[in-house]
Amino acid sequence: MTREILPGRRASDTIKFGHGPRSYYATVGFYDGSDGRPGDRPGEIFISTGKTGTELQALMRDSAIAASLALQFGCPAELLARAFSRDGQDQPETAIGRLFQILTEDAG
Repeated sequence: MTREILPGRRASDTIKFGHGPRSYYATVGFYDGSDGRPGDRPGEIFISTGKTGTELQALMRDSAIAASLALQFGCPAELLARAFSRDGQDQPETAIGRLFQILTEDAG
């Protein structure tokens, strides 16, 4: 299993999204497409909670690192989106799950 490193210069998008009572900002870095132009395959995730120094901030940062590593080792975003916890209405139970729901809906 080989880690696919992102290019030094890459396209990224920052999005604001909500989950439960909180708002989050996520910056998603993308791999280049096969033609060398910006692609739509995410390779890194950064999440900000807006509350510096909190356990929630650390948890979201660590979740983003783990998800980024999974993407870089070849795990498809769609698989991660389905793997995160869901509630009885099949909706994401966590902010990272909600982010991956958004990413895979936008890609589809």
